[in-house]
Amino acid sequence: MNTSSTQVNGQVVIENFENFSLINMMTLKNIPSSVMQKCFKMQSECFPFRLRGIFIVNQPAYMRFLWAIVKPFMSKKLRQRVHFIGSNTAAFAKFIDLAVLPPEFGGTLDEPADAWIEEQIQAEAAAAENAQ
Repeated sequence: MNTSSTQVNGQVVIENFENFSLINMMTLKNIPSSVMQKCFKMQSECFPFRLRGIFIVNQPAYMRFLWAIVKPFMSKKLRQRVHFIGSNTAAFAKFIDLAVLPPEFGGTLDEPADAWIEEQIQAEAAAAENAQ
């Protein structure tokens, strides 16, 4: 998010629901609609990047119920960018270059995310130190 190319070209979000239980889903159901609406509005109007897609992976069958609850609070444009991949990670190839996806999602990326995560932690620490 810190680079201008990311802000211009956008990002994709991959949500893996492999261990998402029915109890987790029922907890989300209790979020007030006004809060849900504010979250989606904030995402679309306040974050300094373009959201190019949301990919839902390994979703349980009841995810369609959750989608029915959440969908009305999303803009039409954002709804069109949500893709349910399921366990067929080969479906990513229609949307994303497999060279930038890790193997667990059917990609060929061999660079571990640990280096990027460490870089982000250091950038946050430096920003906090500069703010003081």
